[in-house]
Amino acid sequence: MILRRPGVKLDPDVENMRKSPRQWEVDLPIPDDLCCLEGHFKAFPVVPGVLQLDWVIRYALEWRGGEPDSFQVEGLKFKRPLLPGQCATLTLDAYETLDHFRFRLFDEDGDFSVGRLVCTAKLDE
Repeated sequence: MILRRPGVKLDPDVENMRKSPRQWEVDLPIPDDLCCLEGHFKAFPVVPGVLQLDWVIRYALEWRGGEPDSFQVEGLKFKRPLLPGQCATLTLDAYETLDHFRFRLFDEDGDFSVGRLVCTAKLDE
């Protein structure tokens, strides 16, 4: 995960969060002042895919109530650019346990990114 430093804005302010036993949805309005936008890319600022993935991991770990020993991302696809001023919805769907998630970052026009996150527990030594 990306480390956060005081005064460096990497996260949107959450507007709404909806929770059910198997799904979380979070509305993420993308502000113009995310630190990663300047220079990514010049004249066409986009939210980097690594930051989108960081948001997915952070919310999945919050839902789980802790960090796994490891996790892997499967089937990751970045379908279109996520831009400042857009409002994206992050949906996390849990499988039977809170170790496997399907995620989707989207708005009314379609998907920004989709994939799966698999968390693994520590192996006994």
